Amino acid sequence: MKGLQGYGIMALELIQNADDAGAKSLCFDATQSGLIVTNDAEFTSCGLTQVRCPWEQSGDKNGLKRACNFHAISKMGSRSKINAENQTGRFGIGFVSVYQITDIPIIRSVGIELQLNPLTGVGKQKDVVPTHGTELELPWASQQSDIRDAIHASLTPDNVVDVLVEEMSDVLHSSLIFLRNLQSVEIRKNGVVQACVEIVRTDSGISLKFGPTKREEVWLVLSRDAKDIIADRSLFSKFKKLEELKRSKKVSIAIPMNGLTTDGMLYAYLPTQHKTKMPVHINADFFPHASRQEIVLKGEGHERAWNEAMIATAAHLIEDEFVTIRNSLSPARFWDLGKASFNLKNDDVFSKFWGSFSKAA
Repeated sequence: MKGLQGYGIMALELIQNADDAGAKSLCFDATQSGLIVTNDAEFTSCGLTQVRCPWEQSGDKNGLKRACNFHAISKMGSRSKINAENQTGRFGIGFVSVYQITDIPIIRSVGIELQLNPLTGVGKQKDVVPTHGTELELPWASQQSDIRDAIHASLTPDNVVDVLVEEMSDVLHSSLIFLRNLQSVEIRKNGVVQACVEIVRTDSGISLKFGPTKREEVWLVLSRDAKDIIADRSLFSKFKKLEELKRSKKVSIAIPMNGLTTDGMLYAYLPTQHKTKMPVHINADFFPHASRQEIVLKGEGHERAWNEAMIATAAHLIEDEFVTIRNSLSPARFWDLGKASFNLKNDDVFSKFWGSFSKAA
């Protein structure tokens, strides 16, 4: 919980979970009694007849030996998505962020309600009327309790509704560029929409239409496979674990269009706080630190080696797509990109961007 503090970070974790589930729509509604989170995807269920999910031994419908969603969410650190290539959540700890606002989360999906009690470790299950999608009910932890004491967590403040709506609304402006499934996200306060965004993906990029301001962002998004960089560096032979982990080899960059400027960040599908020092966002299946705020770029293990290969791939992507980028940007904006690349020529990690830019130029 210490690494996942903040309502904005909690929103990112829940956005990621919905996107991983294949949801198209997601809604946060901050009410007087708690936060209600709904999306139009449904939980997987093994039938919940056994304490341990049988899918861990027999495999799920895709053949992966991982617990169903209900079993996975009831076990902290279950790592149920660690070997799933189409999943961005890998660590099984993101959902713990909700305990900063609630004692007993309640999950409803496919006609099942599950209440989680972190103190006893026991989930209370019952059948409910089936509805479309999934609902999380997170009652405010506004009263002192044994659970608050046990997890060393503060009570939710009196103004939690206002603060949460503000922080979650801010998150929408930086977190949605590299998601794969979500098409709309809403932030509500007692049922009334406070902020929303419509996500439209095209062959050349993505458009984000924000409400109620009707502001639109357009991003040029380009992608490249990292398999040649991985092979050149012999990563799979040097680090056997990497091949087992089945990380995605796709690397993408996002460059703002229609007059928008940006302070580039590294994304592990959702934004970290790790700056690229260029007017370009870089997204890859990075290994982030547990707090998700930075990626691993120290040590001699496979995580650093993989991350550096992904960044090098992004540099090659700029070289490969040099003409497209040049033709898409104004001369001044293109100059800014070249200047930023030049300023990184002596950087330990990002120096390859100047090499790629100058070679292509």
